Amino acid sequence: MSLEAVFWEAAKEVAKETAKEVVDKAAEAVSEAAKEAAYELPKRFGEAPAAEYLPERIGEVFNPHAQFEMDGITYETDDYGDIFKVDGQVRPNTEYTLDGVEYRSDAQGQTSKLDGAEPGMEGSGSEAAGPKLSADEIAQKQAQVIESVENGDVPLETNKEKGNYGEMKVDQDLRDRGYDRISTDAVTDLTDPIHHGIDGVYHNPDGEPPYLIVDAKSFNAELNREIKGDGPQMSQSWIDARLDDAVGKETADEIRMAQLNDEVGCYVGRVAKGGDLAAEVIYDRVDAAGKIVEEGVRINGT
Repeated sequence: MSLEAVFWEAAKEVAKETAKEVVDKAAEAVSEAAKEAAYELPKRFGEAPAAEYLPERIGEVFNPHAQFEMDGITYETDDYGDIFKVDGQVRPNTEYTLDGVEYRSDAQGQTSKLDGAEPGMEGSGSEAAGPKLSADEIAQKQAQVIESVENGDVPLETNKEKGNYGEMKVDQDLRDRGYDRISTDAVTDLTDPIHHGIDGVYHNPDGEPPYLIVDAKSFNAELNREIKGDGPQMSQSWIDARLDDAVGKETADEIRMAQLNDEVGCYVGRVAKGGDLAAEVIYDRVDAAGKIVEEGVRINGT
């Protein structure tokens, strides 16, 4: 092969590589532009951003009251770790909770309080909206929901659903251990309003300990360390400020007296840790400051 032929062969190879690089960069630019359009254009017309642009981020469990950045986009979360703002703008058609107050945004991202949601409202469980259910009825309804989730019929798509599933799962687990739920606002549906107080208070006279105060956390969610006014979630000051609402003044005072005799345990009940719905509920003990001091504690009932 002549020197001229070698030169032209080399030139063709360089041209091919250059063309491929140009095409790849152009394709990447088009892809990014399409993603940007999928997010920005619907927002301008008052619609939700395209789901594929925010794949697993919306609906994941994040730290509450957090602000973080992913791929150049800034996100903000509410009291329960739900993303409610994207690049400083409230997401359209979104329900979120800030400082215990529930809000809903419309198609244009304009917000208003949900009916009946006022600052300081605690524990607005499902019984508040209808007739009081018996313990057996609560157990039955919870069992049906739990089964539908665990057999795959009903997916958990939002933090609210994950949280409610977690509370029902803890109720069921402690019921099986011989504890009665003595706080009255039991969750019986995935769509029930989110608790803003103590998730569950339980009693078993033969249990070790007899009284349990539990906050359910699902899918690796963590306690809120930044609640204003009453201290960190599940700290002694936070619990004391909410105990009367959870069980009534008389029972709350009985629990406070039992606490003096080390007959009350405060725990985080971890449900579906690591995303495994079949995993057993794990209990981590918290101290008076709301800090986890012992993991994987065994709850002894009857």
